[in-house]
This record gives sequence, structure tokens and C-alpha cells, in this order.
Amino acid sequence: TKRRLRPPLCVPRDWRYTGRVLGLRRLGAVVLAAIVLLLHLLLAPSLGAQETEFSATVARVVDGDTVELRSGERVRLHGVDAPESAQEYGTAATRFLSELVEGETVTLAVTDRDRYGRLVAWLILEDGSTAQQRLVSAGFAWWYREYAPEAAALREAETTARRNRRGL
Repeated sequence: TKRRLRPPLCVPRDWRYTGRVLGLRRLGAVVLAAIVLLLHLLLAPSLGAQETEFSATVARVVDGDTVELRSGERVRLHGVDAPESAQEYGTAATRFLSELVEGETVTLAVTDRDRYGRLVAWLILEDGSTAQQRLVSAGFAWWYREYAPEAAALREAETTARRNRRGL
């Protein structure tokens, strides 16, 4: 005689119906995830996305590689590292950058936002040069190779400043 197999106790009696309900739940979750992703892709550019290039007035210089705009936004200069105020050349770097950009309208080419929420940007001056180039050429900042390996102008400026024994 053939023996009938009974389903295990953990499986509900009407297992086919339960399977369909679970299938619909999974399908609903997938559809919901797709809708959320689509809305994110459509709305993300309009939800506070930064322009990549804009003009602004520099209200004050915070230190040798950070400025504050009239809007209150802080900007970290891309591709350079200047000494902190308490370090040697720190106050000189801050003073040099102040004389260069404080109160001036500059063009910012934004590259990123750092972990402190500051914009990271190139500060393009009225004559077309960058504040970064000027700082490094004068010997008040180093070329930050790790974050701007493509910046040939900064590499050349640092080489020239070292050769001429300027600043740092």
C-alpha cells in the first residue's frame, strides 16, 4: 500500500493561497521600490543641487585655505593645503588670501562638498587666474596632490616657488 505524505506542521493547510499572498506582497514591495527610485531620480536635481559654477562675493577669509561668502556659505579651496593659523606661515597665508579675495566678487567652480559641509571649489579671480595658483606661487600653500592630482598649474607653481625659495 502507498503511504500518503503529510505536509510538515509548520506549513499552513492551504499553502498555495499563502504562497500567492506572499508573491503579491513581494511584487508590491518591488513596485514601491521602483516608484521611490523613479521619484528620487526625477526630483534629486531640483532638491538643493549645487550649481557647478557661480559668482559670489567673499565676505571674509577664515584661514589660508577657507573663505566665507556673503551668503554665509564656507568654501574650502580645492587642491591646496595652507598652514593653520597657529603654525608657521599660517597668519601670513591668511593675510595674503585676505588681500587677494576679501570683498571681491569671484567665480567659484564647485568640485565637491567636504565632510564639514563646506563647498570645495576653485576660486577664479577676475583676471582668470585662481586664488589657489596665487597662494602656491607665493609659497603660502602646498599643492594637495592627493585631492588634485590633475592640477598641473599647481604642480608648476609649487615647483617654481620651491626653486625660488619662496614661503614654505
